[in-house]
Amino acid sequence: MNSLLRKWTSMVVLLLLAAVNIYADDLGNIAEKYWVSWSKNKPVIKIPKNSTPEKMNARRTKFLSIVKKFAPHWLEEFAAVDRAMGWEAGTYADTIIFGVDYKKTPAPHECTSWIIRPDLTGNGTLILHKNRDSKARYLVGMRRSVPGKNSWIGHGNYGNIGVNCGINSKALAVVMNSGDKTMENNSNALDTVHIARILLEECNDAPSAIKLLEKIISANGYSHGDKGSIWFITDPKKSFVVEHNAKHFHFKEVTSGFAIRANAWHFPEMLTYSHLPPKRIVANARREYAVRKALIHDIAQKGKIITPADVAHAARISEIPEDKKCYPLCGKLTVAATTFVIDQEFPENLSYASFAFGPPRHTFFIPVPITIDELPESLLNGEFCNEIFKRFQKGEWKKESELQAVEEKINTAFAEAIETARTLLRKTNGKAEKEAAAILKKAFAKAWKTAVAASGK
Repeated sequence: MNSLLRKWTSMVVLLLLAAVNIYADDLGNIAEKYWVSWSKNKPVIKIPKNSTPEKMNARRTKFLSIVKKFAPHWLEEFAAVDRAMGWEAGTYADTIIFGVDYKKTPAPHECTSWIIRPDLTGNGTLILHKNRDSKARYLVGMRRSVPGKNSWIGHGNYGNIGVNCGINSKALAVVMNSGDKTMENNSNALDTVHIARILLEECNDAPSAIKLLEKIISANGYSHGDKGSIWFITDPKKSFVVEHNAKHFHFKEVTSGFAIRANAWHFPEMLTYSHLPPKRIVANARREYAVRKALIHDIAQKGKIITPADVAHAARISEIPEDKKCYPLCGKLTVAATTFVIDQEFPENLSYASFAFGPPRHTFFIPVPITIDELPESLLNGEFCNEIFKRFQKGEWKKESELQAVEEKINTAFAEAIETARTLLRKTNGKAEKEAAAILKKAFAKAWKTAVAASGK
């Protein structure tokens, strides 16, 4: 019996490995088809300052050893992209490990996050939002479905296997902010976008994601320059805020109401290790207050529910009236915004991510269901986002009222589709999953068409 079990186990493992290899080849095809900026130009690897071949090889060796431990299927992805693009073996991995020198390679082009528990949304949904500030301008929509792992959707930077923020097929959502400047950190390890992908692929719920994150840090697998990190990790039931550096790790559950972070630790356990200067502490706190005022003081405290439309408004705050020099929620480095809306009744069927693929004052929030099986080509190759940034650089942006008018049209139709799918799921005791997914896929296609037309594309 044990011999038969071992044979079956070996067969399952071999089949899974074969499926992963097929998936990796699919990723190679995606790279060849959509990574147009690199199709005729091999990326030039960014050489770290004061580096030597020996130091670079040591960094490469450590990074790959961590990948082998926590995400070994990435090795197949690295190799598949090299084959598809005609690069020397190891080239794609080096773009991830060292980065790309965009002064010599065609460029494919501080964050504030908050969570709103269902007691403030009034309709049984949980909302997690992230405004992303970065110098990286070329964004792409991402969907990954590795055999044997959770599938997920999110957005990332051109050519990177990591994800800036995302939600998986179990309705587990993960976002990260930079934390305080700290002296305790690592180099030669996984960046936060890589860790976020691992959590999405490996974990079914927030508690297991917390455990895996702590395990990665304990294995010296985390690196984030001279800063620590702040994570918001939530499933349909449990939500957590994590603050840590490479040596110290603390988290707390958010059971009700509202929680927010803007690049500054709050936990007293972590403040011991902070080297954040007073000016930055004040600026971060001021951004947090702007969101609290927009969502809590002006809405929740008046007995009203907080909606995704309210969150979109907060994401577009572009000025702090009392201090116009203070960096706002939506400033010159704000490159994207994402609102995850997690359904409590049918989380794996009706939850969605509302993405602003570009600066939120220059584009629309577009709802994408977590059951989507494919994204438009112009999201996969970055073309849609690139056009948004062109308008951003020219200072061309619509009034918020115009953005809201389009979004209201999109959101109304999408909400109707969700309720149609909900009714179907209720009638079938949750068994009509494919039919519900088809309803939301059609709703996304309509929302995308509306957004593209309104964008002038």
